[in-house]
Amino acid sequence: MKVKLEYILIKRVYKIIIIVLISLPVWTGTGFSQHRLSVSFDVISRNEIRDFQDPQGYLVGGYMPRFALGGTLRYKFAPAFSVEAGIYETQFNRNVTGYYNEEGYQPIANSWFEGTDYRTLQIPLRVIYDVPLPVSFIEIGVVGGLNVYDLNANMNIVRQNQSVSFIPMNPRSPEEFTGTMDTYPVRKNSVAFEGGIEARVPLFWRLELLYRLSRLWGTSTMVRLEGNYGPMSNPDQYSFEASSMGSAVHHTFSLRYKFGEKWFED
Repeated sequence: MKVKLEYILIKRVYKIIIIVLISLPVWTGTGFSQHRLSVSFDVISRNEIRDFQDPQGYLVGGYMPRFALGGTLRYKFAPAFSVEAGIYETQFNRNVTGYYNEEGYQPIANSWFEGTDYRTLQIPLRVIYDVPLPVSFIEIGVVGGLNVYDLNANMNIVRQNQSVSFIPMNPRSPEEFTGTMDTYPVRKNSVAFEGGIEARVPLFWRLELLYRLSRLWGTSTMVRLEGNYGPMSNPDQYSFEASSMGSAVHHTFSLRYKFGEKWFED
């Protein structure tokens, strides 16, 4: 019951944010004619940052980035300031990969095991400050805000057991390694703070291309992995833990449509 109430609350907060953004032009008496509102489609390359406790040092979190898709609404309420809200479908990694991390051994390229993830709803709320520049062909903005996560997972499932995959080595490691782990969701909702910088380049008509580099700092553990690994002769030799709090590095590529002929008028 508590999880359902949290989910309903997140949905309502998001709807309120969108209604406020759409209503701002009406409240301020400007309407779309003042060209302050824009909408975007975003593709995000997400490099998740997890907390690993692996004393042996044979595990990695996976080098392949996850991807998030979604869109945002942005409202420019002053010549140098904008507010933005959106919705993304993103992912929380629920896998680890191991390799024989000793001197003289290299993992074989393109053999990282990724597996499945927890699909997650991500709701960003940002404030953007436009840095004054003497040129008009590019705009630079400093970004700050927060993101609300809503994990799409059955919180009643206590643990899901799966294997730890080990990468083939060159030269071949002296022993074959194996392992098992339990992965489980800890909480359904959490918040991550965000900071970064973005660049915007006008294309044609009312379109612009945006690139944003940002860092997210999670505040609460949402997904946890616990397990053991070792050589075939002793697969429980080393224990490990990994936690996901929603921390990540985001590379965002966005195509933005601006209502009106200009971005802002005094």
